[in-house]
Amino acid sequence: MLPPDWQGNAITNDFRGHRVVRFVLTEEASGYVSREQQEVIWSDHVAFRPIDVKIGPDGAIYVADWYNPIIQHGEVDFRDERRDRTHGRIWRVVWKGAPKRPFRPMSTRSNPELFEALRSDDGVERQNAKQILRQRGPQIADELTAWLQQVQLTDEERERVQLEALWCYQTARSVQPTLLKQLLQSQDGRIRSAAVRVLSHWKFLIPESLELLRGLVQDGHPRVRLEAIRAISFSPLQDSERQLADGSAFSEETVPESARTVALYEDPRLIETALLPLRQPMDVNLDYALWLTAKELAPSWRPAFEAGQMNFGSDAEQVAFAFSAINAGAPVELLMKDLYGDTVTAEKRARLVQLIGGSADAAQLGRLTAAAIGAGDATTISTVLALSASRKLNPAIDAEILRKLTGSDDAVLRRLGLRAIGQWNVASLKGVLEQVLTMTDADTADLSSVMAGIVQGRDAALLDRLQQLAADEKRSVESRAAVLERLAVARPDVVAKLAAELLSALPGPAGAATATRALLNEKAGPKLLSNALADRTLRNDVALEVLRVLRESGRTDAELDAALKKAGNIAARKTLTEEQKAAILKNATTVARAVDGERIFRTESLGCLKCHAVGAAGGLVGPDMISLGASAQPDYLLESLLNPNAKVKENYHTTVVATVEGQVIAGVQIQRSDKAITLRTAENRVVVVPADQIEEVGQGVSLMPEGLVDALTDDEIAALVRFLSELGRTPEYTLSRRR
Repeated sequence: MLPPDWQGNAITNDFRGHRVVRFVLTEEASGYVSREQQEVIWSDHVAFRPIDVKIGPDGAIYVADWYNPIIQHGEVDFRDERRDRTHGRIWRVVWKGAPKRPFRPMSTRSNPELFEALRSDDGVERQNAKQILRQRGPQIADELTAWLQQVQLTDEERERVQLEALWCYQTARSVQPTLLKQLLQSQDGRIRSAAVRVLSHWKFLIPESLELLRGLVQDGHPRVRLEAIRAISFSPLQDSERQLADGSAFSEETVPESARTVALYEDPRLIETALLPLRQPMDVNLDYALWLTAKELAPSWRPAFEAGQMNFGSDAEQVAFAFSAINAGAPVELLMKDLYGDTVTAEKRARLVQLIGGSADAAQLGRLTAAAIGAGDATTISTVLALSASRKLNPAIDAEILRKLTGSDDAVLRRLGLRAIGQWNVASLKGVLEQVLTMTDADTADLSSVMAGIVQGRDAALLDRLQQLAADEKRSVESRAAVLERLAVARPDVVAKLAAELLSALPGPAGAATATRALLNEKAGPKLLSNALADRTLRNDVALEVLRVLRESGRTDAELDAALKKAGNIAARKTLTEEQKAAILKNATTVARAVDGERIFRTESLGCLKCHAVGAAGGLVGPDMISLGASAQPDYLLESLLNPNAKVKENYHTTVVATVEGQVIAGVQIQRSDKAITLRTAENRVVVVPADQIEEVGQGVSLMPEGLVDALTDDEIAALVRFLSELGRTPEYTLSRRR
């Protein structure tokens, strides 16, 4: 037994942080939120690795301890002598205030005694009783019915015990419609939601199940709605349950009565029932459940919709949600009706615009853009710009509507208008762009919008104008670098020469990354820049900055790497001798201070927090460092700093995607499907590359740049290793993961 305030809590392990952790769970909408409590166990012993936890039949907590100081796989040599292949421990944790009780084996109890155990306030006892009853087979059903009829239950326990009994009937394969309907009427939403889960398994065997689900998807409790949404299209054993119900499992000669109920679930209009919860408050769990159900039902409803056999009751929100789930061509004219009506929220409009923009023709895109401009809707205009670029389809829109947009007092709308003129090649309005380009005091954001549009539209005369700006030595370094960044996509060969000239003249690293990043994302970019740097000299810090950009791109290019090191006179740290490494490690474990290492880690020039999080702060590109010191040894940390590509953590290799347009995008792969690859870049940007734009996919190097610590002294590297080795290992550097 555990303390009363621990009942309903979750207990789990943090093997990296040497902890057994407890969480209090609280209902929130259709799900739960957890709040971390004080650790059940915390140890500073480097080998304490709790990997599993169970509550035993005696009510004690049992913890399986792997007992190993090293937990990585490929990162640390399998023959490393610190690996412990022999020891392991099991800990038993007992509440000292637990009442004494005799132990009675479940396996020797009679069925009535096991039924009585369903009334216990001990969850472990109830669970073990149900397991034994399940093993005793379907014959327990009649005895359970007799017990329920004669047992005297209090009002407080009645529905809970009946639910336990319902689960026992389920394992005995005994369908109990009366008891199920009774629990579906419970005043407790938790009881109702659990009963709906059982209904999902019995739906083909209960004739009125679909009618029940129509009401349950509109229930006042969000978790009941969640369970009902999924029950319409899914249960874990749905295929076998369907075959048993319609008689196909055993090729029965006579069609069973339940086959009629199965046929009801083949009605394409079932999707309209599933989407009824859209009329009530939504949350992330409900949204996903609806998305999944709409997708699973699509083979039925989509052909019916296209054949005109159903229309979602002309409910545009249902249409939008259903088609967004299958990511397919949507009925544009229907979705555009009342797009700016009073009942359409901004969130709903954004979803509709994505669907419209993905299927609309040029004229429809033009009407959508004009409506957005009339409503001052910057979000929709921005979405249309992005969709028209990916589809290579320019909206058919009156030039005067765009001209008015460029004169807007709203800076965001004005800049979108400027970008649209260039991107959509509106010939009659080129003069507006020329005017911005010739202004010496032009707004930086206005100029950026103009350049983005020009590069996307690829008008030769306007690209020539950008090239002139990039070569103008009277302009600031920041301004020229910004032009080079935009122009690289359209004219990488020209940009390589101009960038080399600019880099050789820079008094410091400022502007170097901006001038080269886009160029190095072009397929031929590294080669072009390498050639352009021949016989040029760069400041050491400028060359280091460009090397950092190259390595953050996730690509390797030995020729450019050598050219930059030669131009900037750079020596590599990773060539340190074993004696030099040993000296740094000795410093890290003796003299060096973690507080100094933390200051270095947070230095903006290193950019560690741009990719890595430590607890609640930092980037998402690289692994969270919150418990790094509890799992990684100092020698591994030093090697990772000096040579990041020596041992890259699993799932953090970069994926390099070459597009049909000659661009190269590198990042950590988040998702991959037959329609797109989603990457998170070194700049913490999420980029989706459509499958039809991909020419080649390969594995790159670590996003952590080589040479990152080249500018640090040995003492600074030692301090950095000391700081990293203490994360999650010592109380001063043990933090929560909560953001």
